[in-house]
Amino acid sequence: MELTFQKQSVPYLRRLFSRSETQEQTQELHLGEGLPDAGRVLGAWGQCVARGKQWSGSELSLSGAVRAWVLYAPEDGSENRVAEIWIPVTFRWELPEAEEDGKFTAKMQLKSIDARVSGARKILVRANVTAFVVATVPDEAAFPMLPAVPEDVQTLVRTYPLDIPREDGEKTFLTEDELTLPPSQPPVGKILCLRLSPRISETKLLGGKLVFRGQGDVKLSYLTQEGRFAEWEAQLPFSQFADLGGEYSALAHAQVEPLLTGLEAELTDGRIPIKCSYAGQYTVYDRVELSVCQDAYSPLRPVQVHTEEITLPVELEKRTQTLDFSERFRADAAALEDISLQWDIPVARPTEQGVELRFCAQVQSVYKDPEGMLRCAGNRLEKSIELPAGQGSFLLVSVRELPVKASLSPEGMEISGSLELTLQAMAEQVFSAVGALTIEAEQEPDPKRPSLLLRRMEQAELWDLAKAAGSTVERIRLANHLSGEPEQGKMLIIPVG
Repeated sequence: MELTFQKQSVPYLRRLFSRSETQEQTQELHLGEGLPDAGRVLGAWGQCVARGKQWSGSELSLSGAVRAWVLYAPEDGSENRVAEIWIPVTFRWELPEAEEDGKFTAKMQLKSIDARVSGARKILVRANVTAFVVATVPDEAAFPMLPAVPEDVQTLVRTYPLDIPREDGEKTFLTEDELTLPPSQPPVGKILCLRLSPRISETKLLGGKLVFRGQGDVKLSYLTQEGRFAEWEAQLPFSQFADLGGEYSALAHAQVEPLLTGLEAELTDGRIPIKCSYAGQYTVYDRVELSVCQDAYSPLRPVQVHTEEITLPVELEKRTQTLDFSERFRADAAALEDISLQWDIPVARPTEQGVELRFCAQVQSVYKDPEGMLRCAGNRLEKSIELPAGQGSFLLVSVRELPVKASLSPEGMEISGSLELTLQAMAEQVFSAVGALTIEAEQEPDPKRPSLLLRRMEQAELWDLAKAAGSTVERIRLANHLSGEPEQGKMLIIPVG
């Protein structure tokens, strides 16, 4: 008798492509009218902004720009000046296959920035930008559903609670505010850099809507009206919702990756109005209780099992942890004026135990030497962490820099701080499922076969023991007064008659 299982369709998002790439872009900054000739560069800062995403057939593209600020000492010895420039950047990736209905999540991060004088009226600015994309397409897996089987046929059915990516999308939005420094903060004379890092603090699924809240963490580096360096940090909160395409269970949750797509801020009469635009890139994960028949047999007749393999992407874990760092650099400095860290997107490397995450940062320090002259130095900071990960797992990492401390000592400059890491582990999980059974006619029992056997529980489960002995799991449990799996090494009575 042939017994073919019907199929149960499980929709999910299949990861088609993931890639990280770094580009170096250089552009000449021409000093505008009213600015004196450049003598030497004292520092360079930047903010990366993504302008647009596009999926066209077999190509992904991500365009953006780096807003760069350069502080320089004029040739004529007058007060230090700040000049600005926008540096465009575009990334393109060829997909392994053409798709029309997929979506992709993108990150764009400024890896490093520096500048040098290339002429009396020109400063050459160099920016390294890293982009990371993950592209997904809708797909579905067909799982066999266990039909009614003859009473003597034993089936091994396991239920797996799985968090599966089901829907992705994007919500674009705009926020406007005004940065107001507290009275304790010295007034702004010139902006050196205004960096904004968006982050999500809360997500909820309410019916067919995704609600998410977060904030843009603003770090303002500036020169006071007296020409001294100063910093100030602020938070610009936002709250948004997105309409979803489906209804999800109470155990569903979402991952939102915010992308800064626009930033306008200028110093006007001591005020700093700021306008920010974002793309809230989201993925919805829903809990699926998946019952899979993985084996079958009968103690009365031969049963041939036909299995098939089905693959599903599954969220294994999501957690937050901190990574501390501390480093010392040589510096002939009498006073530290400003320090900034530019973290790159982390690089993952497989190891025997799991995966190593390597974090790299460009450290720019502006200081005064023993003669009182303003100097700028660039250093590189590296930190790594090893995490356990299964074969075929995929790790998504979001990084937030916590406040950094810097000090001078006779040995040089010391910096210390922490990174807040949000880690999401995904895996392509393979399930072996019975798709059909060939059940033969019942056979006459062997009269010489004993009705009871003694077996020691070794490295196996009751199912394996019952199948090998021609018994059933239920009969073994009743005979040995068991409620679950017995401990290894225990001697068991196996009823087979």
